Amino acid sequence: MNNAQEIKNAITILEKVLASLGGAPAQTQSNELVDPPTLEPFKAALAQFVEASKNVTEQSLKDITPQIVKVFEQSFVVVRYSYHTKKTTPEQNKLIQKAFTDSITKIAKLQSANTQPHFKAILEGLNTSYWVTIDTPIQSIEAGIDAAEYNGLKVKQQKVPENSKWYDAFIHALKTLKELVSQNYKLGLDWNPKGNKTFEELLAVVKGEKTQTQGPPPPPPRQPPPPPPVQQAAPQQAATQGASKDLLLAQLNQGEDIVKSKCIQINLVLKKVDKSKPIEPVEPKQQQKPQQQAEVAPVREIQNDTWVLENYTNESYIEFKEGEIDMKQSLFVQNCVNCGIQIRGKVKTIVFQKCSKIQVFFDQAVTGFELLDSKKVDIRIFQECPSLTINNSEQVHVTFDKNKQCQIISSKTMDLNITYVQDDGELAKDQNVPEQFITLWDPETKRFDTKPLDLQFG
Repeated sequence: MNNAQEIKNAITILEKVLASLGGAPAQTQSNELVDPPTLEPFKAALAQFVEASKNVTEQSLKDITPQIVKVFEQSFVVVRYSYHTKKTTPEQNKLIQKAFTDSITKIAKLQSANTQPHFKAILEGLNTSYWVTIDTPIQSIEAGIDAAEYNGLKVKQQKVPENSKWYDAFIHALKTLKELVSQNYKLGLDWNPKGNKTFEELLAVVKGEKTQTQGPPPPPPRQPPPPPPVQQAAPQQAATQGASKDLLLAQLNQGEDIVKSKCIQINLVLKKVDKSKPIEPVEPKQQQKPQQQAEVAPVREIQNDTWVLENYTNESYIEFKEGEIDMKQSLFVQNCVNCGIQIRGKVKTIVFQKCSKIQVFFDQAVTGFELLDSKKVDIRIFQECPSLTINNSEQVHVTFDKNKQCQIISSKTMDLNITYVQDDGELAKDQNVPEQFITLWDPETKRFDTKPLDLQFG
């Protein structure tokens, strides 16, 4: 059996060489429906999530944990079948999404008043499972994680360590999913145009109506080849070697086609390789990513009618002088950290996205000001801003100097405070914008009315 083991080891080495030279993954060459190795980190993170559920204080959280894992297992089914199935159509993707939605809806029905924040975070996070039906899934996964973390803040506020650890394990699993998708499935799943599996079978397995099949059985063993001719010099030794080869071939005949297939593929690839140059190992993508981020340079330029300001860090004063941006032009600021920015004069629109620790001062925005996905931002409006939109942000402070006529729209925003300059020149007391609302039935109007929830502390 030593010879058999050596051949098996050789097959493994050939597979690795083929993969490093750009060949197809070993799994695509098999009829077996198995999870690819790329999913292993995410499966391990889900196992940690299940382990954390054993100590939660609410039984309903413990009960839904297996159902949460089941939703992601449905996405695993789609990944497995993608190697053996033609690319799904938009209508077929809707059917897969409906199967996921049905499973998520069952989880939503189990929530109670005590676990409402936990369920909201989980339900938002489960939207990441739809990534298997999207061609560019990273943005969808990021949105699901952001929404889950926003709702999870109220889980943290309850200060129950066991439940917080359970929630943290869930978020860790989602971020692990994002990482593996960004490394392996940036443009979605790799479907097989010559696949021998049908979409109907895939959908039935996703919905739990059918058990996954493992593909057609292997062909029956072939007859072993005749023993080599006996040499006159050592007849007994030749006969022994012939019998040994027969036995070895009989044991490995099912793997014979695999060996031939690997060798043919490697030979085809090696023909394209310059054998005079050694093959250098390729650095993993995760090692290249920080280097790419470090090379991003600050940008301050005008593109069409929009000024763009990006990637500035620790700049105490960045000024756009009056007339530099006119009222027909807009300003877009992104990925800036710990900066002070002043915009003089009248501009069309001002947009800040993915910024933190920012102080922004401006005179007038004709259309309005938008703040997206940002933290710790101070906004001061000297003259006029008819509309202020704040979405998915934290710790935002707004100060009006003269004109307080402004429509403020906030969504998924925590710790938003507003003040203004009084007639005596002093700032008025901060007014907090509510984050929670209460909805009650009004028997007079015969409808549900929603009002801000007035929370009293101390």
